[in-house]
Amino acid sequence: MLDGGPSDKLHYHFQLIYKANNGSRTDYSIFLQDAELIYPLGYGLSFKIGQFIPPFGLERFQPDWDLDFVDRTDITNRLAVNGNVGESFARDRGVECDWNHRGWELSGGIFHGAGTDDSSHGNGPLGVGRLSYGQEGIRAGRQWLWRAGAAGAIRRDTDLNFSSQVPGVNKSLTSHFQGQDRRLNAFAQAEFGPWGAQGEYFRVWFDSTDASAKRMFGYSILYLFLLFSALIADALLRGVWA
Repeated sequence: MLDGGPSDKLHYHFQLIYKANNGSRTDYSIFLQDAELIYPLGYGLSFKIGQFIPPFGLERFQPDWDLDFVDRTDITNRLAVNGNVGESFARDRGVECDWNHRGWELSGGIFHGAGTDDSSHGNGPLGVGRLSYGQEGIRAGRQWLWRAGAAGAIRRDTDLNFSSQVPGVNKSLTSHFQGQDRRLNAFAQAEFGPWGAQGEYFRVWFDSTDASAKRMFGYSILYLFLLFSALIADALLRGVWA
């Protein structure tokens, strides 16, 4: 990982990844994970360009070292806009503008649309936006925070493989998908000292242009978990509709 530049001026972030012994097709290879330039514009605005995670979801943006589970939920890994698409690690190439002011966070970006796959042509563009509001502080000597928000994404698809994103849906509909995918995400989290709760809702619509396939089908998931000091309770609701 390489970071540089002052935080109030043009700065950069680059990160490579190498994995081994994970039983994955990406084992024993080096990948460029992040490569981004960030330029603060003032008044809470900033501009970002390069390869990074599009602004969609909550858990996807929580760092590995701060996760309450060993890894992110499989739901997040699959249903983030580029989750399980090729070897993208949920990243894409594009531009994004961010605004932060008094607890409000607004992000919007336009992306290549096929993750980091250089061989995939004609897909995209991908448009993503996210809005949230939250506060944090210290009360009775304990740190507290809460945040809630929603995100949406829309993309034109000419030949994308979504089969690993939506298990349970016939692969003939998803392995060479053509049409448009639209996604909705809503999230909320709250923490007070060692106590906490977090949840996300994902919904995906696939609108196919293939006359021989089902035109519209979708996938929705809700996950919740509660933290009781060192104890974690979780719940999962899942649905596929056509």
